[in-house]
Amino acid sequence: MIFETQREGMDSTLDSLCSSGAEDAFQDLDLVDLNVLLYRANGEEMDATGGEISVYDVPGFGKLKYCGLEGWMHPLKHIIQHNDLGHSLCGHLRDGAWALDYISRRIFKQTNTFPKLQVPGEWFKDRFDLVKATVPPYLRPKYFAIVVSTAYKAARHVAIEQCSDFISSGHSFTQDLAMVSLQMHGRVQSASLDPVETVPSLAAGLPHFSAGWARCWGRDVFISLRGLFLTTGNFESAKRHILAFASTLKHGLIPNLLDSVRNPR
Repeated sequence: MIFETQREGMDSTLDSLCSSGAEDAFQDLDLVDLNVLLYRANGEEMDATGGEISVYDVPGFGKLKYCGLEGWMHPLKHIIQHNDLGHSLCGHLRDGAWALDYISRRIFKQTNTFPKLQVPGEWFKDRFDLVKATVPPYLRPKYFAIVVSTAYKAARHVAIEQCSDFISSGHSFTQDLAMVSLQMHGRVQSASLDPVETVPSLAAGLPHFSAGWARCWGRDVFISLRGLFLTTGNFESAKRHILAFASTLKHGLIPNLLDSVRNPR
């Protein structure tokens, strides 16, 4: 019986290098930066990148739900828990390094709008370049999982630390719910709270209401505002949504569709 194997000449520090430095790399990201890093449904990503980047399609598995790390963690959680090296994602990683390149390229594509993503992008690129250069294909799934899961945990921790004390010191279930505030609140070109400047807005639902005139709904915003913004301590975003909808007030009513305040109805 083989209990343990080790590839000759393999650097024993690679594991620790792949799982180090994420907290420092992500510490300066705000909640909108983290929305890009962790989430973004296909419609949001296509809108923000002019159609250049969409969700990743894993052969034999299908399209991921999110372009960000949450999309990758859905299959990875199962793979890590059950050591399922026969999973389609593992086979795809053994066949090539396309997934590694996608993650780095996607983050660098956002840096003109989100300059603080430059450091996380370099963190990913440094580790993925090392994996591509030194790791044989059959071990690529292992190191991909180490890098992505490490980054996911660090990004989530940075997000929770920016929430209210009720969230940051609360139960893990409370923190899971609080992450929805990042999931639903982000910046896309076609749906803003300002008719001139592009600023983050709350999506009525993903993936169907991700961009354009159908993204930001008065009904959905004010039903969810208490849970997503007030309870989590994101008072500034709550204020921006209240003022944006208040600026369109007519006969005591706010519009159901904001449409970037240009054509509310």
